Amino acid sequence: MSSHEDRFRETQRCYRDTQENFERDLKRASSQAEVRRVIRNKDRAEAVYLRAGRAILERNGQEVENAYSAAKRANDAVVQAREAAESAAELVRTISEAVGSVESLVRKAAL
Repeated sequence: MSSHEDRFRETQRCYRDTQENFERDLKRASSQAEVRRVIRNKDRAEAVYLRAGRAILERNGQEVENAYSAAKRANDAVVQAREAAESAAELVRTISEAVGSVESLVRKAAL
């Protein structure tokens, strides 16, 4: 079973990825729509990270564990997408899915 530290770490992992790669992701964007999604992903990841920092992510149960596993898989997919140098559109979509997964984890695990 995951701990609240594990859950926060996945939230932090997503946040750091969007922050540390923001400029590079903007440069890779090939349209204004992709630029907007890169910015939106960064902003959403930051908001979720701050919400997780204020929350106590100690609620347990299968739903929380499923959300944790989904967030971990989504964050791993971002790493793989970056390593594979996928297209900007595919990378932005993968990051958006990771942010959504982390957001779901925080919503389900917060007391």
